[in-house]
Amino acid sequence: MGEAARIRLDAAVAALPVREARPLRRMVAALDRRFLSVTVPDPSVSSLAPWWQRRDWF
Repeated sequence: MGEAARIRLDAAVAALPVREARPLRRMVAALDRRFLSVTVPDPSVSSLAPWWQRRDWF
């Protein structure tokens, strides 16, 4: 479910005009920073996968 949600979120940001997408991009960036702080790189996932798929929980 999380993977599908992230794909939809990225699509929503991309579909919005730049100005209207700005607040959503800021929220996503804050959530990404939080996600990065509580996960570690997963070397078993291909480097071709999106960055958020290459992370693993502690």
